[in-house]
Amino acid sequence: ATAAYPAQAGGMRRRTCPSLAGLPHLASFMHLARASVPTSAQLRQHLLARLPEYMAPASYTWLEQLPLTASGKVNRLALPVPGQVQVEEVTFDAPQGVEEISIARLWQDMLNIERVDRNGNFFTLGGHSLLAVQMISTVGKLFGTELPLRQLFANPTVAKFAEAIRQQSSTNQHPNLVTIRKRGTQRPLFLIHPGEGEIGYARDIAPWISSDIPVYGFAASGLLSGETPQTTIEDIASRYVRSMRHVQPQGPYRIAGWSAGGTIGYEMARQLQAADQVVEFMGMIDTDFSYLDLFALSDDDLDDLDRALAFDEIKSLLAYLPYRAPEEVSNEVKLLAQARDFDAMLERMHRHDFIPKGVDGSILQRHLALRHTLAVALYHYVTPQLPLHVTLFSASGESRLDPSIGWRGHLPANLLTLVPVGGTHYSIVEEPNVRDLGRELSSAIKNAATNPASVLEAYQPRVMIQSGQAG
Repeated sequence: ATAAYPAQAGGMRRRTCPSLAGLPHLASFMHLARASVPTSAQLRQHLLARLPEYMAPASYTWLEQLPLTASGKVNRLALPVPGQVQVEEVTFDAPQGVEEISIARLWQDMLNIERVDRNGNFFTLGGHSLLAVQMISTVGKLFGTELPLRQLFANPTVAKFAEAIRQQSSTNQHPNLVTIRKRGTQRPLFLIHPGEGEIGYARDIAPWISSDIPVYGFAASGLLSGETPQTTIEDIASRYVRSMRHVQPQGPYRIAGWSAGGTIGYEMARQLQAADQVVEFMGMIDTDFSYLDLFALSDDDLDDLDRALAFDEIKSLLAYLPYRAPEEVSNEVKLLAQARDFDAMLERMHRHDFIPKGVDGSILQRHLALRHTLAVALYHYVTPQLPLHVTLFSASGESRLDPSIGWRGHLPANLLTLVPVGGTHYSIVEEPNVRDLGRELSSAIKNAATNPASVLEAYQPRVMIQSGQAG
C-alpha cells in the first residue's frame, strides 16, 4: 500500500473484530501522509495484486497518529480495536463432508477459534510447527491414517488437507517433493529442509520471493512408521535430484537450503554438475561449512566412532529440556534419564509444555531418530571443492568471528558472495527477518540469471573418490 498511497506503515496485528463473530483476521493501521484517503476496497485490491490472499489485511484503520513506545517504535499493544470489516470480504464458506468438518472442529479446539472456514489456513489462523506435529498425531488417530507433516505445509487449508487425507492411499513416486507455489514463468527454486527434516520455513519465505518464481521444497523421509531415512548426504541428495528432475528435466537449476539444507543442496549441485547440468544459483541460508562440532567426542570416542555416534533416544529427548527450566523440574527429568525411563520423561515434558501434548512416544522417537540420523550424515560429509558460485545469507545477529562460517577458507573469493541478513540462526527465517531474506534471495537469483557462469567454469571432470588426512 505504501507504493501507491504514501502512508506511514503502522504494522499489522491479529485482533478479534465483533463484526466477524470471533473470527481472527489480519488488521492494518495507518497514518495518513497526504490529504486524500483511499477506501478499504482500493487498498485491499492494490495489495491482492501483490500479495497472496491470506497476507492481505481484512480491515483498515486510519489513525491521526501512530502510538509509539519510548524508543520511538510502533506500540502495537496500544493500537485500537480494528476498523469494521466488510462482510463480503470475509464471507464464511462452511466445511463440507466428514473429513472437512472433523478437521475444522479439531482446528477450532487447538487454535481456540469459534469457527473455521473450509478455506481457513492452519498457519495464518495461529498454528505453528509444534502445534502442527500435535495436529498430525491427532489426525492419525482420528482417521486411522498417517500423513507426513509435509502434507500440511503443502495443503494448509481445511479443504486441501481433507483432500490429502482422502488421497493418502494413492501412490506417490516423489514423496519428499512438496509444491509450495506452482505458478510462475521463471525457472523454479528448490528449497531444502534443515536438520529437523521438515520445510516450514519454505512456506514462510515463499511470499517474499518474486511471485513469478515457482517454489518447491524437499522434506526428509523417516517421520512416518515404516519410512527409512537416508543415512548419507550423498544418498539424500541423489533422491532429491531425481525428484527435482521430474519437475525440471534440464538445467539451469536454482537451489537453496537453510542450515543443513544448504549442505544437502551443495551435494545436489555436485551431482548435477557431474551429470553435465548447470546450477545457475546455489543459495545457503546460514549454513556451516563443517559439522564436526555437532558431537562432543573424546579421543576414546574416535577409536569407536560407530558406538559414539549411535542413536540414544534418552539423550536426544533430554536435549528438549529448556536451559532455564525450573531446577526441581530439571533435576526430576535428569533422574528419569539416568533410569532410562523414556515414557516417564515424556510425561514430565508434556506436563510442563516442553513438548506439545498429543505428541505420542512413537512419533517423537521417529522425529528424534531422524534428527540424529541427519546429524550423523552431516558429521561424515566431506565438502568437495566445486566450480560453483555460492551465495551465503549469513545471520548478522550471531556473534561470529567469521561471518562466512568457514566457507571463505574453502571457496575462492570470486565464487563466494556473502549477504548479511538480520536475525539469529533461527530467527533469520522468521518474521520480520524472513521478509528481507526473501527479497535478498530474489535479488541474488535475478543477478545469477543475468550473469550466468561460463561453460568452462561450470564443467568439472574431476571428482573426489576418497578423502584423506591433510598432507
